[in-house]
Amino acid sequence: MEVEPEASLLATALASEPSSPAWMTVADGDVELLERNRVAAAVAVRTMIAGGGGEISPVLHWRLRNGAARVAMLLDTLDRISEALGGAEIAWAPIKGGDLAFRAYEHPEDRDFGDLDVLIAEHDRRRAVSALRASGWRNGHEEDSLMEAYLHDEGYCETFTHSSGIPVELHHRVWGSVPAALGDEVMAAAMPDPSLGASGRRVTVAHAFVIAAFHVWTVAPPRALSNWWDLERLARLGGAALVGDIEQFAGRWELQLPVGLAALVAGSLWPRDVFRSLAQHLLGDLRLSERILVHWCARRGADAVPFWSMVLARLLAGRPSRHGWRSVWRRLRPHPALRASRRGASARPRSNVETQNSRPPKPVGGIERRDAEPPALPGEAGQNAKTQRREGAKPPPDRAGSGE
Repeated sequence: MEVEPEASLLATALASEPSSPAWMTVADGDVELLERNRVAAAVAVRTMIAGGGGEISPVLHWRLRNGAARVAMLLDTLDRISEALGGAEIAWAPIKGGDLAFRAYEHPEDRDFGDLDVLIAEHDRRRAVSALRASGWRNGHEEDSLMEAYLHDEGYCETFTHSSGIPVELHHRVWGSVPAALGDEVMAAAMPDPSLGASGRRVTVAHAFVIAAFHVWTVAPPRALSNWWDLERLARLGGAALVGDIEQFAGRWELQLPVGLAALVAGSLWPRDVFRSLAQHLLGDLRLSERILVHWCARRGADAVPFWSMVLARLLAGRPSRHGWRSVWRRLRPHPALRASRRGASARPRSNVETQNSRPPKPVGGIERRDAEPPALPGEAGQNAKTQRREGAKPPPDRAGSGE
């Protein structure tokens, strides 16, 4: 599969040392390219470390400050969730960005995120909602019977907010376009992690990979490189031992197409044995409609594959999913609760968190806007003790940095 030269250079740089030629080219290159691919903070961190704290562009400096601040907010939110769900003895696990930032990336600021995704067992949803509400969290539909009906019948997550911290998406299931009970199996296999409190868990690396591989297709094109970077970081973390576990899990739940095709795309950016093996084995077990989509992707690129085409190809191939063909109908006519929610959302003002996720301020009069002193950077004295505690849950360096 061919990739654009800019994407290839950026992917090579992200997997290289800051002193490499590819990295130096990216660090001195187009900031807009970094912004578009949501890796500006990662480039800023490495540039600062490689240059001994030297000057960087105003946009990268803003991204660095914003990334450090959001990591602090994420840690605070993790503590709040740990207290609320731990107090109710409800097992929970962070997934996607809120999980990978601390155990898959070299610096948590590398991973861009807008919220914290938390997975629980489906049967724990009502207790979890009650525990969060008792701790000051709100989901905006406490008395909305229509939304409750949607969450019970079709939905898989709901968003909670607090007076401080970042929003939390509480997942009592995973996507409707995957088989039912997949989320419960992920939770059942998750291992206790003391850094997440009494009831906190970490999903296995193989399960984290499958979640990341499926999730990347749910992102509307054009997809930022950061979406694929999760797979590269997890491949480093798990190494060659990851392949068998992923193949077994994806095969059992008939997710060969999304996981195998994601591995094919990631392998075109980062040539790793993990990706080659996954693509070879998983894409060799496809049916006609799925093979057609793979050929289309290979010719046109990953951004030519919207999520609905992935869902349709699996349905035509007879693959199981919780929603089945209702996924097609709901694309044409969403559930009444979602239509009502979207009408309300279009009329409300932007929240503080949404404002923080907007583009960085442009320099005014040639001088960068500085509303506050930047937080401590990675490696500096006085690093947040919570960050050190979270990073203590990482595997030893020889495993985390291993290749295939």
